[in-house]
Amino acid sequence: MKTYLLIFSVIMTFSAVNCGCQQNGVAEVFCDSSLVTYEFSTIIESDTISLDDLIDTVGVIKLETTPESLLSKIRQIVIGNDYIYVLDYLSGGGVAIFDRISGSFVRRLSVGNGPADIYVPQSISFNRNTDELVVGMWQIVKVFSSNGEYIRSFTLPFMIQDILCCDGGYLLSQLPSQNSRNRFSVIHTDSVFNIKKVFFSTANVAECITSYPFCHLADGSFIICQPFNYLLFSYDYETFKPAIALDLGERQFLTDNLLDYQEFFSKFKDTDVAFFGVFSEIFNYQYFSFETGDTKMIDVYYNKPSGRMRCGYKLTDILSDNLICCSQFAGAYNNCFVGYFSWDSFSPDCDKSTLFVNTGNLTQDVVDKVKSLKEDDNPLIILYRLKDIPADTE
Repeated sequence: MKTYLLIFSVIMTFSAVNCGCQQNGVAEVFCDSSLVTYEFSTIIESDTISLDDLIDTVGVIKLETTPESLLSKIRQIVIGNDYIYVLDYLSGGGVAIFDRISGSFVRRLSVGNGPADIYVPQSISFNRNTDELVVGMWQIVKVFSSNGEYIRSFTLPFMIQDILCCDGGYLLSQLPSQNSRNRFSVIHTDSVFNIKKVFFSTANVAECITSYPFCHLADGSFIICQPFNYLLFSYDYETFKPAIALDLGERQFLTDNLLDYQEFFSKFKDTDVAFFGVFSEIFNYQYFSFETGDTKMIDVYYNKPSGRMRCGYKLTDILSDNLICCSQFAGAYNNCFVGYFSWDSFSPDCDKSTLFVNTGNLTQDVVDKVKSLKEDDNPLIILYRLKDIPADTE
């Protein structure tokens, strides 16, 4: 199995407008016995995924649909203390805010070039300690109140792709400089973007065809992963070390010396399987998503207490009450996985009359909300928990 390591390099001192970005601390990478390998080669033989017997709780929030709130293609969903924030592709990138309980539309952040406007945002995050929404836009980071009132801006000396709020600061993924296409970095800063620690990539992973590291909160620390990298790392504010190795067997897609999209698509065969960096974690499960060369998505739910997993191809047609399996994965919140459901996910000729013939573990309220959803409505936000897989289950 080929993996690509993220390693520590010399921390640089930057200067920028509204941003100190000074060196503060040293980080090391440790390789130790805490690294675990997940043998996922058997997922290739999976059938359509079903979670019916594992459903513990399912909650649905119906986002209000108005001319102002209508969402374009969704890029990211973040749930805060009181509101739901949706980053979509409207006008090149917009942020819509909805009430977390009722789903009522609150506002859209203004798009433009003014001090309080956003323009082509790349990533959003929510600071639960300060109750603030943070929007990353290449070299600009703007901070808003929880209901979308502008507070302040920071100008960074480098381009960023992803931003994640952490205790007392942020984790950022930095885009590579023009003369260093095969290097990117994960940066830990304080609350005013003074740099505390930096980790550089040494991987030649065809940066021009991948996105950059996705950072997810996991058990009080962070898991940092990258598309086409089958090694995931943990960071606990002090040490940065390999945590999870993924083994997809003989069909695992490798990116040796890939140069561009054209070469990627020419080499990514129907029989290949690749990890695109989609990972999340709650108290009893870890979620991974893989894609095959024939564009099928494979969901894997790894049950931590039992060490067993449930996996299979994501549904593209309506079957029974598989609401979770029909939804698009969107992360985690309050020890629940988060997804969203809309009719855009399914083939136009699927038979909607068969939807939830058997309600199974879904409450009537959930079923009614799904059945009332129209094709041009905003999606339903789904929060769900799964029961542990019994240890004697094959």
